[in-house]
Amino acid sequence: MTAPHLAKAGILTLILVTTSLVSWELYVRHKGFDTSYDDGGPIWADKRAMVYEPADKATVFIGSSRIKFGLDINTWQNITGDHAIQLSCVGSTPLPQLKDLADDSNFKGKLIIDVTEILFFSLAPPNAATPQANIKYYKDRTPAQRASFILDHAVESKLVFLDKDRLSLNAELANLHIPNRPGVFEIAALTVVAEQSALQPNAERM
Repeated sequence: MTAPHLAKAGILTLILVTTSLVSWELYVRHKGFDTSYDDGGPIWADKRAMVYEPADKATVFIGSSRIKFGLDINTWQNITGDHAIQLSCVGSTPLPQLKDLADDSNFKGKLIIDVTEILFFSLAPPNAATPQANIKYYKDRTPAQRASFILDHAVESKLVFLDKDRLSLNAELANLHIPNRPGVFEIAALTVVAEQSALQPNAERM
């Protein structure tokens, strides 16, 4: 293929990709979606790095969804003048964050802890999985991951379709109802295949 043909193919590809992205962005906005940030390790680590601000200018919050969604950060900052640093994790005990901050000799700020009893005192590993993963990400993140977060954060503030939890391919597939095949039954998260031979009392076992 000659250079002029390659240029035309490149221009056509650019037009098609741009048209598709713009169309999808306009569609999801029309459906009522708004810009959102992925609530994962990168954004949590970015907030964790802020805890070294002067104690008279910042307050750190840890807990579960009660304080994560119940705290209006703008209202807090307008009333108190303090920068609210949100380190809470949904459905999780704040004990890992509490230990992490207690072990950090450089942290000397103010800390507010949300105590949701059923989560705070729970020793079940799943209730500590998210904060532990976030703390590990913060401690192990590379310069490339930090640069990637800065770029992603800037783009996520402008484009709605980048919402991973609601608009990614995996999220769309999770919402897609596919009927089960005959003889297949879903129980909890497990799929059980009922073989006709297994249902016969005198069926010969292999």
